[in-house]
Amino acid sequence: MTIQQQPLDILILDIETTGLNPANDCIIEIAYIPAQLTHNKLHIDLKNSFSSVIAPYKFGFDKMSPNVRRMHESSGLLQEVSQTTKELNDVETQILTHLNSIFGHRATQIQLCGNSIHFDRSFIKTDMKRLEQRLSYRLLDVTPFRTLKQMLAPSQESIPKHRALDDCTYSSQLLAEFYEVLCLNFK
Repeated sequence: MTIQQQPLDILILDIETTGLNPANDCIIEIAYIPAQLTHNKLHIDLKNSFSSVIAPYKFGFDKMSPNVRRMHESSGLLQEVSQTTKELNDVETQILTHLNSIFGHRATQIQLCGNSIHFDRSFIKTDMKRLEQRLSYRLLDVTPFRTLKQMLAPSQESIPKHRALDDCTYSSQLLAEFYEVLCLNFK
């Protein structure tokens, strides 16, 4: 008898923030790439990726640390955020609608995936409570894959750009590479 397994719905996600503390700082960019894992295939759905900047909602840019400010200025994010009128609640609603269109009735136990994804999850838990309700408690962190890749193939390592969609793309590449390695060893 064969047991049919449900597909694992995954959101390869990254956020950019004004700092490290979800109680005091805010999300200024969010992006994700949906993916699905079945018993024999990993499908990363780049065409349904999502990205949005968000206007600051807890304070202005004046409270950002100099290091965070420099990072977001050099990536161009700060300029984009200063020109947006998109509010957090509106972006969250847009995300939930998008997830429903991608995952349908299964959009209730989505696993987050990304680099140091616990950090992103902490901000979602604090600031995007409706999205938080759709997520599984399980996290798929690609940080160990990145660390191994840095050690084993340092010349192939790319530097994070600190833009949410670019970092999601990099995390999706790490996930795909690790999945291929696992498939070779478990077939």
